[in-house]
Amino acid sequence: NSITIKDGTFGEECLVYGGSTSEGSATGNKVTISGGTFIGGSIIYGGNVDDDGGDVSNNTITISDGTFGDDVNITGGSSNSNSGNMSGNIVRISGGDFGAVNIFACSGLNTTGEVKNNLVEITGGTFTDGFILGGRDCLSVTSINNTLNLKIKISGKAAQVVYFQKMNFTLPADIANGDTMLSTDSVYYDNTTIGVDAANGVKLNSGDV
Repeated sequence: NSITIKDGTFGEECLVYGGSTSEGSATGNKVTISGGTFIGGSIIYGGNVDDDGGDVSNNTITISDGTFGDDVNITGGSSNSNSGNMSGNIVRISGGDFGAVNIFACSGLNTTGEVKNNLVEITGGTFTDGFILGGRDCLSVTSINNTLNLKIKISGKAAQVVYFQKMNFTLPADIANGDTMLSTDSVYYDNTTIGVDAANGVKLNSGDV
């Protein structure tokens, strides 16, 4: 299943699903957003499972533009089932204006399954203070290889950065000595490894920080 949004205004109780089920699995669903205004409280899921559903896997949200107000929730895969795993779910952001949004690779009330190999990737967009980035927002007992890839400098300060096992920073070409890519009021390291790479055109000198 797939849904594409190019324009429009979506209210505070709006639910956008690539696919949702209460029986079986939610797999391979896609949400693509290239415009529109999402008011605080809107919820955007790539794939969702409720009740007695199974796995939530390989669902994707791709955002290239749009306006996303405070408390908009953007989640690659969500499970409120008591069974099943969440894996391979992706949120990719290359543009747009974001308030104090909540961006998670996975979320839900599942407490028994694995949450693994999910991704949040940010290569563009503007962010104000108060946003949250997370590998998961659920009580799963097993969290493996959930990754944040960040390839831009974010001027706003995150309220929280949580539950990523990998955090990869690619320094953009316009980075300068003393610049900050990501700042936060609270970070939760979950056996986290941090990687740093540089894009073509980076001009830093030995000793720059």
